[in-house]
Amino acid sequence: MVQRITSAVDTAFEADRVTKSGWLTKDRKKGDADKRQSKWERRFLVLKSTSAAYYEDQEMKKLKGDIPLDACFVSEDATYRSSSTSGTSGEPCLKLVTGGRTLYFMADTPEQTRQWVSAIKVNIAFNAYLKKTLMVSKSGGAQGGAARVDPRVGEFVQNYHSVEALVLEGEPLTLEAMVALQAPIVDALRLTTISFEEANMNDLEVQVFADAASGHKTLRAINLAKNGVTDAGAKYLAGALAKNTALTTLSLTDNKIKTDGADALAKLLKALPALARLDLDENAIGDAGVIALCVALTSDAKHPAPLVNFSATGMTDKACEAVAALVRANGTVVDLFLAHNA
Repeated sequence: MVQRITSAVDTAFEADRVTKSGWLTKDRKKGDADKRQSKWERRFLVLKSTSAAYYEDQEMKKLKGDIPLDACFVSEDATYRSSSTSGTSGEPCLKLVTGGRTLYFMADTPEQTRQWVSAIKVNIAFNAYLKKTLMVSKSGGAQGGAARVDPRVGEFVQNYHSVEALVLEGEPLTLEAMVALQAPIVDALRLTTISFEEANMNDLEVQVFADAASGHKTLRAINLAKNGVTDAGAKYLAGALAKNTALTTLSLTDNKIKTDGADALAKLLKALPALARLDLDENAIGDAGVIALCVALTSDAKHPAPLVNFSATGMTDKACEAVAALVRANGTVVDLFLAHNA
């Protein structure tokens, strides 16, 4: 059953909730001159919502260190060459910078190390979202209204591994919320559908989303209808999604996209043979935009295009010849909509 994140019920963010735990090998790098003195030891790392701690034992009785995530930077370091006999020189390490210290952890495999890096990034980003939102709320908000933590964001962050459809519609998604969603979207390996319809997204928020969605292997449908996407956002999105070979549907209905954005999205159609539905109705793409999209679909007669919708795009008779050529050349067209034009 597809799990849909649509609840508006408040979700408690538990500071002591364990989100990931396991054995890693730890080293503390003191400087290049001290590498030969590095001491690698097995440590049991416990990641919680707001902190990470490492122990000598799995029973968590002998605490060796505690790391608050609100003052922590995490990355994957593939250049750190360990002197550990348990690891291969040059294997990726989990790098934690906190309180003037640099800590290195290595999981049993490079993929496990990457999973740890991602899990910590998810918690750091969500903590930052909570902190920023609460600060805005206390100050009365940028427009004088009280900001609030979106419980739907917290619900997805806590369950992203099992989510197949992320649906956050009808309420504004702030930049901080989108940043908090970025890392879990990347690692949501069951995710097939994302809908941010009517979420008051601007180009910057779309860019943050595009970075997360770029190259996603399971994502098949994206709905960004009724937002504030302009040509700049459309061009960035088109570039970011150029390798999303599983993508079949992209809806950008009722945004602020014009000719340049349509031209970039036409190139995306050529790059993604599986992209059967690209909705740009209710965008002022004009004749040039419609022609660019028709040419993209005409050049590949086998490109699926069961529904072509150029309603309310500002097209005139000038673009009708390209539309007619598309219908003649592409036998997959079933429905054609041209309403509310000149």
